[in-house]
Amino acid sequence: MATPFARFANARILWAAPGARSDGRAGYAVQPGQAYLLTAFLKRTEEPHILDLPALAGASMALSGYLTGFAELAPQQIADWRTIALSGLTVNATGLRPAELERNSKGAAMIAGLGEMEVRVASIGPAYGDDGIGALLRSRTGDPLVLAAGQIG
Repeated sequence: MATPFARFANARILWAAPGARSDGRAGYAVQPGQAYLLTAFLKRTEEPHILDLPALAGASMALSGYLTGFAELAPQQIADWRTIALSGLTVNATGLRPAELERNSKGAAMIAGLGEMEVRVASIGPAYGDDGIGALLRSRTGDPLVLAAGQIG
């Protein structure tokens, strides 16, 4: 079931899962992780206590809201994440986060009215956890999301 916030989605977030290291024969190179395009309903908030994370360039704002969906991106689609049509992607519209998305994950975001920003996940998931009442809330609203953000450029 789609989250009720889907019709208010105003942000696209490019995020890549952590990559894996190859063996010594390949020089322990880091292979890139799966790239995701997240969609979210976000608003600017005044919560300075959540910005106690390592600083982003000019991080002076917090954004909070709900995830509305995500889609995996192929390597050739990553450059077009800002404008790619969601209709051409297989979108998980439940509002639940990809399993690998955790606190302190970094990415880039395009947010209506604010432009492109560098973001870091300050908090993700329901306050009551993923079980019990948290599971009930997640199934109805999706995952709440708080980002620390800084302007790019």
